[in-house]
Amino acid sequence: MFAASIVGGRSRSVAADRGGSLQSPFAVAVLVLLVSLPSRVSSQASDQSESKGVAQNADQAFRSGHALMGEKKYCEALTRYTEGLQSVPTDTSLLYNGGLAAFQCKQYNEALSLWGAPQGRRS
Repeated sequence: MFAASIVGGRSRSVAADRGGSLQSPFAVAVLVLLVSLPSRVSSQASDQSESKGVAQNADQAFRSGHALMGEKKYCEALTRYTEGLQSVPTDTSLLYNGGLAAFQCKQYNEALSLWGAPQGRRS
């Protein structure tokens, strides 16, 4: 490894202690990773902004569905939860509450489908 240690008040690398060099395959891989990092960061920034918008849509659908559940408008709540699941199909809060709304709306098969979705059983 290339960790630094303090010996006798001076800093020296562990690689130098072992007779290693910075031209090892590990060092080359680290260097390549560091060089390519800025381009990955910029592409991650655009991905994050897109996913942030998707998450906000799912959050809004959850809040809307939750409010409708409080008003006992179960079928409308199910519609809102389903809209959120179109954006984020694995959101467990949407899946669980959507299942509750479907159950209260007497759509039992839909409730089972939503509750089984985290295990990959959504149809």
